[in-house]
Amino acid sequence: MDREGSNRIGSYLRQVDKLSLARFGLSFTAMQADVEDAAGIQVAREMRSGMAPDSFVDLLFRTFPFRSPGSGGEAVATANLGMLALATFARSADGWGVGPDGGAYRQDAGGVDRISYGTDRTGTAVGFACARAEGATLGHGPDGKLVPPAADAFVPVAGALDIGDAVDLYERTLAAAHGGPSPR
Repeated sequence: MDREGSNRIGSYLRQVDKLSLARFGLSFTAMQADVEDAAGIQVAREMRSGMAPDSFVDLLFRTFPFRSPGSGGEAVATANLGMLALATFARSADGWGVGPDGGAYRQDAGGVDRISYGTDRTGTAVGFACARAEGATLGHGPDGKLVPPAADAFVPVAGALDIGDAVDLYERTLAAAHGGPSPR
C-alpha cells in the first residue's frame, strides 16, 4: 500500500474511532480484530467501497447489539466488549447463534442453551453465565434473526470469567445432572 493509501485509511480509522467511542464507549481499534473475525467487517474494504465513517459505525450497530454509553460509561464499554466476545464465540462454535439481546443461543433436542454476559448477584464480578431452558425452542423472526425463549424460561447452571471455562463447567454440570456424558 502506498503512503497516500495509508494516510487515507489512517484518517478514516481515526474518524471511525471517534464516532465509535462516542456511540459504544469503545474505539473501533480496540475491537477491530473481533469485529473482523465475528462478522467479516473490514474497515479498509468498507472505506474503499465509499462507505462514510458514520455509515460504518451504523453498520457495526446493526451487526452487533451494542449499547450506547449514556450515563453508563465504562460499565457499558465493558458490557459491549463482553457482547462482542459472545458474538465471536457464537460465530465460531458449531450450533450457536447471537440473539437480539447479545446472548449466544444453541438449540438441541431437549431445549435451548444460553450464554450471557453480565455481573454476578453482588454486581461486582463480571463474566459469562450459562443457562438452560428445558423443552424450549429457538424461533426465527421474519428478518431471519433468532428469537429466543423468554428470559424467565432459563435456569442458571454455571458461570465463569472466561467463555470457554463457563461452557466447560456448564457441560460438566449438565452431564452430571443427567448421569453421564454431556448430551452435546
